[in-house]
Amino acid sequence: MIDKIYYFIMVPMVYLAFAVFFSGILFRILKLLTAPKQPTTLQIFPSKKPSWLYILADTFLLPTVRKHKPVLWVFLMLYHVAFLLLIIGHIELISDIKIFQIIPHEVFLGKGFVGATLTVCLTYLLFRRFKSPYREVSVPEDFFLLILLLFTMLSGGHMDWAAHWSEYGFDISIEDSFKYD
Repeated sequence: MIDKIYYFIMVPMVYLAFAVFFSGILFRILKLLTAPKQPTTLQIFPSKKPSWLYILADTFLLPTVRKHKPVLWVFLMLYHVAFLLLIIGHIELISDIKIFQIIPHEVFLGKGFVGATLTVCLTYLLFRRFKSPYREVSVPEDFFLLILLLFTMLSGGHMDWAAHWSEYGFDISIEDSFKYD
């Protein structure tokens, strides 16, 4: 009996989940394609040439945030750069990628500094939500997402520290951790 339940959960329900996922994507794409055209231009004013370069600069450098809230801008930039380095580190766990090894380094740049930076930035962003006027416009989901990300960073940092340090001071290498698979 338990084998039949296990089989039902692991085979038909997985296919059903994929079918629902892809049909939902198709439905959303069709809904977007059949929607009426946007009356607004969605352009950045004043218009500068080449526009694609200014759009990229506005997207990634956040000049408006830098102008009005420089402390928030610093934490946002630190968070996104550290998150990018964290993604690169996780990709390098799978395989060495030559473009990332331009400057030779061991896997996980910074020896814990990236995780600490992410934790500090998320703590700032969370406590910023408790201040007025952000407290009035925040919904529980805002706090939940930041707390979830913060605990993910804390647990990842804790696992990293536990893998590299003990009371005897030994270091567990990445290769050693895959020996017993």
